[in-house]
Amino acid sequence: MIKPQNLLPNLSPRQPLEDEYISETDGLIYCSKCHTPRQKKIEFLGKIMFPIIRCQCQQEQYEKEEAKRKHQEFLELQRSARPGFKRIHFCSR
Repeated sequence: MIKPQNLLPNLSPRQPLEDEYISETDGLIYCSKCHTPRQKKIEFLGKIMFPIIRCQCQQEQYEKEEAKRKHQEFLELQRSARPGFKRIHFCSR
């Protein structure tokens, strides 16, 4: 049984969002789409915490966005690192 005094307020169990459900087996919050956990139970120094983690579909989305961001950053570096690269300013008169 989890005692309320052993819960940290910012990492305590929370109510599931619209696209989540509480598992009957472990009482943690799971994603309704991919059915992987969005919460983890950790005991540390006598305290029980329930930090939020990325489910599988959130992790895949994050990785896609991160790859896109890194690619854009790479393109920017390539463009600015070209030898003889000059900025041309066009003026409309």
